[in-house]
Amino acid sequence: MLKFKFSDQKPATAIERRQRSPMDIFIETIELQTQAVKAEQSGKPLLIKKQRYAKVDGQSQKVEKEIKVRPWWWSSVDENGKTSFNITMRYGSQIIAIEDKPTIVAGPDLNAVEKTLVLLLDAAKKNDEQLVKAVNAAKQRSRRNPK
Repeated sequence: MLKFKFSDQKPATAIERRQRSPMDIFIETIELQTQAVKAEQSGKPLLIKKQRYAKVDGQSQKVEKEIKVRPWWWSSVDENGKTSFNITMRYGSQIIAIEDKPTIVAGPDLNAVEKTLVLLLDAAKKNDEQLVKAVNAAKQRSRRNPK
């Protein structure tokens, strides 16, 4: 009998090697949301360029379109009439919930939203354990063929 150590492990595919980590994608999205808050404070929505397929002369072609960034934040009014801004973190279309709570109460204005996003960015860059777990769970839910 051969005295080797055997394994079921397979080499990573080319697609798997090229994929970015969920946390890298999440960090990039937080930075984009921070830019969107700053743009909203100046009175303009943040527009980014995305490639889309559109019919040009009867044929589908890639075209570059400006798309408005969908904000993670929203405002609500409590029973006392006070307005507060809330943040719902997302990984693609999936909501990221920490401790089974999908919403962060940011504060009374967009400055508070910006500060909260900066704190989230800092936690994400430091690989906060709760945040990493929540982002990975959202990534797993977003997959078409979960493993």
